[in-house]
Amino acid sequence: MLWRILVFLMSISMVAFSCASTSLDMVDEASDTDADGDSDGDADGDSDGDSDGDYCEDDPCDAHASCTNLQNTFQCVCDQGWEGDGLDCDDLDECTDETDNCDEYHADCTNTEGSYDCTCIDGYDGDGLACDDVDECTDTTDDCDVNATCTNTDGGFDCDCNSGWEGDGGVCTEIPPEVTIDLTPPTGTLTSDDPYWASKGYRVTPTITLDMIALEWFINQPSSGTLSARVYNSSGTLLASGTSVSGSNIQQWYRSDITYTLAAGQTYTLSFYNSAATTAIFQYKSNPSQPFTVASYFGNVQSRSSAGDAYPTSDNSWAPFIRVVAVP
Repeated sequence: MLWRILVFLMSISMVAFSCASTSLDMVDEASDTDADGDSDGDADGDSDGDSDGDYCEDDPCDAHASCTNLQNTFQCVCDQGWEGDGLDCDDLDECTDETDNCDEYHADCTNTEGSYDCTCIDGYDGDGLACDDVDECTDTTDDCDVNATCTNTDGGFDCDCNSGWEGDGGVCTEIPPEVTIDLTPPTGTLTSDDPYWASKGYRVTPTITLDMIALEWFINQPSSGTLSARVYNSSGTLLASGTSVSGSNIQQWYRSDITYTLAAGQTYTLSFYNSAATTAIFQYKSNPSQPFTVASYFGNVQSRSSAGDAYPTSDNSWAPFIRVVAVP
């Protein structure tokens, strides 16, 4: 009888345990179901685990940045041409940072808000990213004088005055033509070659003002000596000296450049200094007609042969052939 009672009690206990387990399972299932009817634990009906809301909706980023929603947060990234953390963005100066792509050598970079501009420099043409040289000469956009030649250069041009003209190329003026005035007397006997003192010259009185640029002397000058032109006033004072010219043992015209203005109506002596006078050989005229006139340039021309004509030296006689190169 006792064992029957024990079996009965055990049966009742098992039934009670089974009912309790069923009740707990129902409670667990109820707890796994949230307000939106799913089992992800949020309230917006999806399964991403975030709360309801667009994090970028209120524009949390800088005005020059873009916003991206992430799980439970957002990300701000500065726009191109701007730099920073996205919440604060500053303009990026591509010109100073040298991150622009303007033509490296022929364009100027100008920074703008969020970007930059490229402009070709003067003398070049293009979009600023690539600039090509402008040929101002071909395009006739140069400012050379009409009497100058235009030469294109990289980014510019050069102007050079044409032959017979002088100036900076932008303005050219005509160079007055040179004249060569022969001071040889018109008559007289041409003697044979003889040694001669080279310090003699011609006394002249210009009838017009002449800008002298050279004196030329026909002589056989030894290679051991040099020549240089001289200009004296009527009192024998040296006024100007010319460039020194070396001899070549050849009878020819030797030129000594000399710059001096011969004023109309003034009297001058034109001569040469010769470092090897005693060995120089030349031809000269004896008993020429003097004084004489040379075209419209000189009047009262005479050789320095009178006894009272004591300069450059006291030994005065006929000078060799001399020519004056001048601009009237």
